[in-house]
Amino acid sequence: MKETKLWQISQDEKGQSTVHPVEPTKQTETEDQLEQVITRRPELLMEDLKLIGRQTETAGGPLDLLGVDEDGRLVIFELKRGELTRQAVAQIIDYASDIAELDPETLSKHIAERSGNLGIQKIDDFLSWYQEQFAKNFVPSQKPRMVLVGLGADDRTRRMVSFLADSGREMGSGRVKRLISKGIILTLGLKLGL
Repeated sequence: MKETKLWQISQDEKGQSTVHPVEPTKQTETEDQLEQVITRRPELLMEDLKLIGRQTETAGGPLDLLGVDEDGRLVIFELKRGELTRQAVAQIIDYASDIAELDPETLSKHIAERSGNLGIQKIDDFLSWYQEQFAKNFVPSQKPRMVLVGLGADDRTRRMVSFLADSGREMGSGRVKRLISKGIILTLGLKLGL
């Protein structure tokens, strides 16, 4: 994995700038920490992303984040505090296949029952909300996008994601970068292609 180097720039009491290297990290403290930041700033993952679920229960367990992209397509995010592995690929496929099998009414009920907590707005009627947001009806035949976010990916994971993408399955991955704002180091997820 290619390493991104970062520096923290601050000013002393005399207004002089000083530069300090930021130590690289192998993992964030917790996935929850990453989820909290992304819930507050979803544009870090995707422009115009609207989050509609966090820790949304599926047949395969709770998916980390569920959103709708600027084109109105469902997006499932699996976040890892460290390097992405093939288990993350299996997890996100499990979650996406479960969500994809839901008919529009069941999906709307699913979202209504699970939205409104953990920093996600309450959506009582997903189909009406969708119509208001995108000025079109929800298209259930469009399968959800899958996006993995972590601190890089091992070779097997890269190979698997590339294979799925080459096979016509849209899937992205991301790595976590450390950003610095006003002297505070934040660990944030950023969508990047593999």
